[in-house]
Amino acid sequence: GGGACWDEATILLGNKTCRNKARNPPWRGILNASQPENLYKNHTVVYVVYCSGDMHAGNTSHRFLVPGRRDFEQRGFANANSAFQWTLQQ
Repeated sequence: GGGACWDEATILLGNKTCRNKARNPPWRGILNASQPENLYKNHTVVYVVYCSGDMHAGNTSHRFLVPGRRDFEQRGFANANSAFQWTLQQ
């Protein structure tokens, strides 16, 4: 996931709270379709990754005074809603 960042302090903490690269899902537990005992192994999984730091809820732009990165777009709400709408249509 993309972590959570909402101000200069959380951005400066780097990977502790705010990530700038989406990570692959942990293919274990109910996400592990190769496990015979997994009740969801034959279901479709929609895994919505993000790297905007808004926890799928943002709809804003920020200008932070952070070295190397000034403008931040947090549009996770629109992205998550789009994935949700796609899922409903399947």
